[in-house]
Amino acid sequence: MVGVPRVFRLPFFLLCLVPWLASCGVSPTARSLARFEPLVGVLLGVNLQTESTTLEQFEANLGKRVYSATVFVSYPVSESGFAPALALADSLASRKGILVLTVEPFGGLASVNDTDTTSLAGRIAAVQAKGVGVIVRFAHEMNGAWYPWGQKPALYRDVFRRTVSVVRATAPKTAFVWAPNHASGYPFIGPHAALPGSPDYLAMDTNGDGVVTQIDNPYEPFYPGDDVVDWVGMSLYHYGREFPFGENEVPLLRSFSDRLLGRNPETTNFYGNYCDAKGKPLMLAETSALYNTEVGGESEVNIKLPWLAQVFHLGDDDDNGINVAVNFPKLKMVNWFEHLKSEAEAAGDMVDWRVTANATVRAKFLELTTTPHQGAPYFRFAP
Repeated sequence: MVGVPRVFRLPFFLLCLVPWLASCGVSPTARSLARFEPLVGVLLGVNLQTESTTLEQFEANLGKRVYSATVFVSYPVSESGFAPALALADSLASRKGILVLTVEPFGGLASVNDTDTTSLAGRIAAVQAKGVGVIVRFAHEMNGAWYPWGQKPALYRDVFRRTVSVVRATAPKTAFVWAPNHASGYPFIGPHAALPGSPDYLAMDTNGDGVVTQIDNPYEPFYPGDDVVDWVGMSLYHYGREFPFGENEVPLLRSFSDRLLGRNPETTNFYGNYCDAKGKPLMLAETSALYNTEVGGESEVNIKLPWLAQVFHLGDDDDNGINVAVNFPKLKMVNWFEHLKSEAEAAGDMVDWRVTANATVRAKFLELTTTPHQGAPYFRFAP
């Protein structure tokens, strides 16, 4: 990425205002700017554990205000189930922030219907009326096998497309992010894995050799189409060095960039296929590094600092990582997974994913995210 042209060297609030105005009807110079993509840099946000922490508490612990916040809601959405989203929207309104609404149809894809989706759209419109942008992450990690909507590529594509159509009929400013899980461990083991020989399994067998393995494309069977996808996203963690996960291990060198580019051992270049080729902005909808509080091994600092250094690397390309501004210019949003929770992948142990609980980790996060690129801020906190 070359230096930012002089015409774009504007105060950042103006850079963010361009896509916001576009979503409100002001014609953008390019369609991709119409749904909250910043012209320059990366918006910083949080994937918040809303049952235990408010956005204000997180920001007080961090010492900075973020632009975006992610919340999970079950579909169909009830008034009480949507309350955490409304609370976040109230907090985001003063900064004209972005709510990433993760919609989880636990009744399965067949349960998604126009009536309930129209109700969801009305709630989204109420959030937008507060001056908050909304990006819907519908049925995330659909290439995984742990959710009822997992590994059903044809049905998933159809339901995603229908959801976009119905929501935009009521709330046309809504953006949609398609957000699979990163491919390490694909094809995943779980209760909702596609059965060998089934139509879903055959659709996932992208090289046609009769079996689904890691050399098959773990993303494309689930892609619903350029016309309904505004952003591409990914759940991208350091879980450990190899399956089974749950041990406290230092990330491998360049593991963050390798996963985006389909290297070691993945074989599909997610960033190249969807960001370079299609021009879609990239959201890290969930990211962190596993620190299991109930086992020994490496310390939280020794695990999380290298991961932070890779995700937010703005220096020269080296063994630690590659410059994300130069090599991943379509990375436009990072939402840190700020949760302390039991994880099945860690044998039910408590995993501390947070960036604010350890003073050294917090300090490193702030150091890296406030490092300038070409003399200007690149990772963006809200004023």
